[in-house]
Amino acid sequence: MASRRHRPAWGMTELHTRARSQEGMIFLRPLRRDPSASSPPGRFTSRRSHPIISASGTSPSGIGMTIASEAAIGRGIAERVRTRWQASGVGARAGALPEEVAGFEDRYRLSLPPSVRDFYAAVNGMEPGGIDEGLFVAFPLAELRPIPEAVGAYGGTPDYRPIVRVLPDCSDYFVFGECMIWLNVVAVRLRPTGPTPVLWICGSTFIPLARTFDEFWEAFLRDPSATLNGRPASGMALFNRAVQAAGRVGRYASSLLRR
Repeated sequence: MASRRHRPAWGMTELHTRARSQEGMIFLRPLRRDPSASSPPGRFTSRRSHPIISASGTSPSGIGMTIASEAAIGRGIAERVRTRWQASGVGARAGALPEEVAGFEDRYRLSLPPSVRDFYAAVNGMEPGGIDEGLFVAFPLAELRPIPEAVGAYGGTPDYRPIVRVLPDCSDYFVFGECMIWLNVVAVRLRPTGPTPVLWICGSTFIPLARTFDEFWEAFLRDPSATLNGRPASGMALFNRAVQAAGRVGRYASSLLRR
């Protein structure tokens, strides 16, 4: 996609933050106060996001601004998670070393999505033996496992064995945490590199919990109990209903074809 130039305006300042849309565009939001606005300096004066950088990350020439890196965004979320854990008496491990990240990627022949890499580079899960007040355990990077490897052989209560048959591409999802002594787990898609949807899984039941890894942690920070009990992040409930409706239509169509 070609770069698009933003027309000069009061908001063109060196203080910008960025976020990515699901389509891969990078957006900048001005932080300088609009002279005509009454909001305090430093606050966002507009909710509009201005796409001025291509999906390849190339900045148009002639615009004097600096871009906050994705790593900084990821570290910001990770540090807030660390603070939440510390408030509940749980320590967090220091960030994963580059060689640990490289070893994980080599072991599973993948390239970690930037948001996942940045999170673990800042906070590498809970300290050994750590568990929060909701009985949630977040694993270090080295202990992330594909669903079949993590829970596929467990036939207790709940019985996770059917999940490897009912969840498409289950080997591409990696379990990164468990809650209430494996009553349910959370898994993020790491293959192929791209979007990072997070699933809540209990036995053979799975629920799309968040569209991205960062969105999961944002939901966790807002309401850890609801998130870890399978309540989707904002906007996901409607998506889940659409998925369920599509499944019902598909099953009905299949039944017609069998007649």
